[in-house]
Amino acid sequence: MQTRHTCSMLLFLDFDGVLHPKGAGQIHFTKLPLLESFLRQPDLLPVQIVISSTWRQAYGIAKLRGFFSPDIASRIIGGTPQLNEYSSEHERGEEIEAWLAGKSTSAWAILD
Repeated sequence: MQTRHTCSMLLFLDFDGVLHPKGAGQIHFTKLPLLESFLRQPDLLPVQIVISSTWRQAYGIAKLRGFFSPDIASRIIGGTPQLNEYSSEHERGEEIEAWLAGKSTSAWAILD
């Protein structure tokens, strides 16, 4: 069961290619300190995070939060759903649209 959240600002976050380079043998989360520093700016403190990375399929939200500093981890409110069917090749976009459906959100961004 997914919890309903009402928030003013959301960030849909991918990991591969954002927090570290894509590909086998890469060191993971090398850019995480940069993202966390950015999210600690006073104007961005209200931003809540939704994980849109495929990592959400292998790890639960509790495990994913463990990769982040506690103050940022507490802002992770969930992950996008994995859908049974997609109507286009834009699967991540469809998953984000499904997550947003029925929620009251005035502003959001995708970091992919």
